Amino acid sequence: MSALTGYAAAARHLLLRLSFHRLEWRHHGLGMLQGELSEDLRVHLFHPMLRTIPKEGKRDVHDHRFTITSYIAYGSITDVPHSVYLEKDWIGTPPEVEAFRGRNWTKEDAWEIKHSKVQDGNDCTPLGRAWVLRHEEMPRAKGEVYTIPRREWHTTIVNEFAITLVNRSEFEEGPARILGGCHSAINRSTPKETIGYVVDCAIGAQRRLFEH
Repeated sequence: MSALTGYAAAARHLLLRLSFHRLEWRHHGLGMLQGELSEDLRVHLFHPMLRTIPKEGKRDVHDHRFTITSYIAYGSITDVPHSVYLEKDWIGTPPEVEAFRGRNWTKEDAWEIKHSKVQDGNDCTPLGRAWVLRHEEMPRAKGEVYTIPRREWHTTIVNEFAITLVNRSEFEEGPARILGGCHSAINRSTPKETIGYVVDCAIGAQRRLFEH
């Protein structure tokens, strides 16, 4: 049995027995509910009604200060890798940008953002402009396990209800980075009724998982 196959089996076993109502849920700014099981292990609940930051509904391109291993327990998601080069790190144009001039490079603002647990209202540090290239979408289906390496830029498209179990590893110091506008990592104004509804969706999905 491979490590990823073993992780999938363990993740499914855990989620089938998880008491979703007992977790403390927070509405993450990237558009999902997040529940902590440990420092390294989190449950993510995605639902279209949670896509409130930014207002048009898309999730920001970002990186992480750790490696992510994610198991899709319910629904499906699409991961979208991006190449990002910060202007401040280069004199002139990066070779990769020159080599692929024919592709659809864009320019966006980049920011460092404090971890949600230490945010104090002064949460973002501008990093200047960045060259950005969106790569091919990578659909991920129920039952799959995939890994996003530390500091790899990406975003996630989720157009239906989905549950993932995320393990974090290989931590490094320093904040995460994000493209576009900078905003709080946690949406603290989400109505309790909205959070309760999405958690109820997870409980219903859990029952259906038991049936298969």
